[in-house]
Amino acid sequence: MATLAEVAEQYQKEANKVYRPTPAGRRAEQMAAFLRRAVANRAGIDPARHKLTFDGNPRVSVAWAQRHGYRALVTPGGIGTGAGLMLQRDNEPPVIAQIGDTLTWDGERIAVEQPEAPRP
Repeated sequence: MATLAEVAEQYQKEANKVYRPTPAGRRAEQMAAFLRRAVANRAGIDPARHKLTFDGNPRVSVAWAQRHGYRALVTPGGIGTGAGLMLQRDNEPPVIAQIGDTLTWDGERIAVEQPEAPRP
């Protein structure tokens, strides 16, 4: 059985096969976007872990951080850096996470797990 992310990728491939926008191509693109949002929303309900992905909805990530008492700000990507989140609670130092990182909640604080492979 395919995951939602795999189905979204298949719809995106179908949409990309069409050179000019056609009704079928637009429908495939819309379905792929819908499924990517569904994957992001599903990822936002896990109270202990949340992975920041390129396809994810930033509002889901902000809401996840706010549920744990943090203020969150979506950061744009710059030269040498990727887009992500900056989180802060009270007077604690800010927590900065980029696309590809996983936010974890240990019951008291949010921590950032970076992916095993280095970023380009």
